[in-house]
Amino acid sequence: ELLFLIYLAFFVSLIFAFRAVSSISLALLLVTGVVKNRVEQKSFFNPNLFNPLVVFCGLLFLLQFVSLLYTNDVHQGWKNIRLKSALIMIPAALCCCDYVNEATRQKLLKWYCLILFAACLYALCYASRRYAATHNSSVLLYHPLVSIYSGHAVQFSILVFISLLHLLEALTKRTIVFTKYADLFL
Repeated sequence: ELLFLIYLAFFVSLIFAFRAVSSISLALLLVTGVVKNRVEQKSFFNPNLFNPLVVFCGLLFLLQFVSLLYTNDVHQGWKNIRLKSALIMIPAALCCCDYVNEATRQKLLKWYCLILFAACLYALCYASRRYAATHNSSVLLYHPLVSIYSGHAVQFSILVFISLLHLLEALTKRTIVFTKYADLFL
């Protein structure tokens, strides 16, 4: 499925910090979702777009435009708007169609966990090689460990936290994501 592949591309770009691919995949998610709505429901817009998350993110994004009225540095204001465009694009792309239901959510989160595990494993291998070469143990600390991706250790920890929440939810519901032992290992 095209939407599934676009979601996977978005996850890869989000985790590995491929900013251009992230922007392209978000736009593709939005366009594909709108086309899917048009084909299946004969309407461009889905009622999911009017949920509170999308509405309030949109209002917060509009406040960025209001701030242009009283700023001294208009260039920085437009830069902030460009950076905060993800505030409206991500929720809109995720809610623009009825693709994500319970079954696809489980499937997408399973792949998300795999991609994130691969990223963590690569970061650990990379840091281990750096440690072997320099004997500097600070390369194994969290900020230098994930600096190969984006340098945002807090952002990466949020991605890991989302994965752990999914695995913990599966554990409490007694469902198996991969295998019993793989779930416990992850």
